[in-house]
Amino acid sequence: MTNAAYLTTYNELRAMGLPPEKCEEGARRAHPTFDDARDVEARQRDAARREKTIEYDGDQQMQAMGWDVVRFSRAERTKQTAGIPDRKYYSARYRLTLWWEAKTPDGVQSPAQRDFQHMAEACGEHYVVGTDRVLCEWLVARGVAQWVEGGFIVSVP
Repeated sequence: MTNAAYLTTYNELRAMGLPPEKCEEGARRAHPTFDDARDVEARQRDAARREKTIEYDGDQQMQAMGWDVVRFSRAERTKQTAGIPDRKYYSARYRLTLWWEAKTPDGVQSPAQRDFQHMAEACGEHYVVGTDRVLCEWLVARGVAQWVEGGFIVSVP
């Protein structure tokens, strides 16, 4: 998949008035990134991982690319805002910030998480929900990272 093709489709769908999550879904469907046996195996490995492992792996990847991490997830019950995502990432280099709700491949957002996502996106904030692989796809699609050998991503210079 080329970043340009994905972004063109995404922007065309946005121009038609579709919400960001539907645009991403449509662009991903039109320009799939998982099309060989290694990617199928990667998805199967993702399915076996727990959400905390996915959070940790996402943090490691983001920090390796120079992003700052703010963690909201807690094992115990807290008094924080219902539905707040697990992470908020900041990149001064790209002048970009995003919320990330880590999920296993079969994980589903709660109603409070969906409400938070709609609120954030209505204010122009970026919001990603899914595995660390989905997080990486989001970065690549926006041109701030690229895939390298071994299935990892690196920052675009």
